[in-house]
Amino acid sequence: MGDPVNLQDALAFAVTLDGAVIATAFGDPAVRLGEDGPVVVFTRDRPAGTQISLKLSESRDFAISFQGVHPTGHGYGGHGWVTVILEEFEHGRDLLPAFIEESYECALQRKRE
Repeated sequence: MGDPVNLQDALAFAVTLDGAVIATAFGDPAVRLGEDGPVVVFTRDRPAGTQISLKLSESRDFAISFQGVHPTGHGYGGHGWVTVILEEFEHGRDLLPAFIEESYECALQRKRE
């Protein structure tokens, strides 16, 4: 079993991807492709825990099989977005980088459209 990951580590990894920058989405920290480009990940700090949301086109069903991962609310879940509560996701260090990379690929595809 892996270890949970903290928000700073997740964001630091995300900005290593080509063209990814720290920005905002919905008033909270996010990673986008460029200042106004598609969102790679967006975050929220809530009483239930620190949340990071990502778009997973291939591994959505796999991701939501884990504790601490659920479809993102407000209609986003129906479009492949999942929300990870970092404090509850015990496989963060093992799986979150791959989820971030997949979300990055989704953002790249959207930017090309």
